Amino acid sequence: MSTSMGTRDCEGCNECNTTYAGNLDHHLELQPHDWGTRYHQNTGKPFKYCKKCHTIDAESYKTAQVK
Repeated sequence: MSTSMGTRDCEGCNECNTTYAGNLDHHLELQPHDWGTRYHQNTGKPFKYCKKCHTIDAESYKTAQVK
């Protein structure tokens, strides 16, 4: 994903394990997500999200949706 704010070092391709870049010379190794906790607005249950790129952890979000 490319935005005017750029990409984070934890955003990229899971297949080649590198960051997004317009040129192969600028690809860097992916860094781990920096997980934080948010709470589902309907259930109040916690789920994980990355504090850097705002990616939501699908498994914890799915669990948080269950009432």
